[in-house]
Amino acid sequence: LFYKKWPLLEEINIDESIEWTRVYSNKIGLERSWLNKEFQSKCLNGSAYCPFFKYDIKNNSIVYSESKKVCVFDLTSNTRSRTLLRHESPVSSLGLWEKLIVSGCTEGDLCLWDTSQLSSALPWSPHSAELVCYLPRVHKDEIKAIELNNSFMCTASADSTVKVFDFDKNFERYVLQGHLASVNCLILDQDRIISGSDDTCIKLWDLRTGKCNVTFRAHSDRIVGIQDIKQNKLMCCASDGVVKEFDWRNLSHGPLFQWSFGKANCFAFDGCKIVVGGPTGVYVMLSSLAKQTGISQATDMDMDLDDQSNENLVHYMLGPTSSVYFNADTLIRGGKIIEILKFDVE
Repeated sequence: LFYKKWPLLEEINIDESIEWTRVYSNKIGLERSWLNKEFQSKCLNGSAYCPFFKYDIKNNSIVYSESKKVCVFDLTSNTRSRTLLRHESPVSSLGLWEKLIVSGCTEGDLCLWDTSQLSSALPWSPHSAELVCYLPRVHKDEIKAIELNNSFMCTASADSTVKVFDFDKNFERYVLQGHLASVNCLILDQDRIISGSDDTCIKLWDLRTGKCNVTFRAHSDRIVGIQDIKQNKLMCCASDGVVKEFDWRNLSHGPLFQWSFGKANCFAFDGCKIVVGGPTGVYVMLSSLAKQTGISQATDMDMDLDDQSNENLVHYMLGPTSSVYFNADTLIRGGKIIEILKFDVE
């Protein structure tokens, strides 16, 4: 805030239009409300068991599964805006890109929905008008994860395979084989795919050739979540609640950092806080504070999950959590309900 008093910082180009006092006071207020568990909570009206959801930031809505249905809840109007019907078995995974929703089910079917279409039922069919394409039996078993961008779509399944579809050429491009058990999570970017599996391994695939470039055993239990981080870093979580951070360039040296939580069903990382959802609720830990404690390489952080005095860790007793989303001031979790927690910055 007082950068002009420091000669070494005088040459830095700082945007004078930004109210830095407000920015930092908001950050301090957000951290205080996070540590004190001060938040506003609301649940989606009329939602039954909702284990899977995606948060659509651009449209301020949540896309979630309700048995065989795909539902869209508008957070601005606080109403369910769409109910998409076509699946014949429970929806098990969701993917979003712009106006496109892709849903997979326990029987291995895929549905592609265009939400730019009017929300209505076709007069000659019980299916929703938003349905663009129905692909039966894409996989032999349940579809566990879906990721897509403007050119490609990837699906991961309990049949231990990952499939890559080319939107531009409208066909299935690759079947990626190599995992020995269910593939639970995916990362897709412009030139690679990263997959995590029940076989405790993470694989790095070349998107253009379908070749597996890297395979390494990341955990001793099944992997439930992975997230790519800038500067060649990867963070992953196993069902035993262990979260690890790796450097792609130096995998032989093991994890850079490692933390242990309780049992885990899901995992998220917003660049600052690690969020793990499990049978009792959600654990949130500020990763930068944890790193400052000087955790040695490849060793667990000595952390008592029931220790309320631990300022690095906050446990929200919210009930069983199977999916989670987190950013600076919003935590969304899916369990028997979808619950939205908004943290105050005042």
